[in-house]
Amino acid sequence: MCQEAKNSNIHVVIGVNERSPYSGGTLYNSQVFISNTGELLGVHRKLVPTWAEKLTWGAGDGSSVKVYDTDIGKFGGLICGENTNPLARFSLLAQGEDIHVASYIAQPVGPEGWDMIEGIKIRAAAHSLEGKVFTLVSSSVITEEIIDKVAP
Repeated sequence: MCQEAKNSNIHVVIGVNERSPYSGGTLYNSQVFISNTGELLGVHRKLVPTWAEKLTWGAGDGSSVKVYDTDIGKFGGLICGENTNPLARFSLLAQGEDIHVASYIAQPVGPEGWDMIEGIKIRAAAHSLEGKVFTLVSSSVITEEIIDKVAP
């Protein structure tokens, strides 16, 4: 991934399932930040897994709530429900965040009567306005092939 970012001269922020190097049994819901020079800038671990995520992923310790300096600005990011956390958002803004990456699951869902997509739009717009930053909202993609394999 780092080599492809360098070859393509692009910055990459991608969600991954990260296995702890210190424990064979802990997974983290993480964002990986890669520069356009192919440098691994850092990894952010989701602070508090939400809903059923608690059955799979461990909690981050907050040390990864940071921004990464690049040639086009300072990148920061939060995962899904973290984008509702005012202190995490403030921490990134206080570090001079210019570009915020808000990563979400595919096909966002929520409680009955709750429009998750509208909620995401509101949160992204609020962060952009309050912090005077650009916010990129990304979501994983579920293709027909994945649906057939996971839930035929």
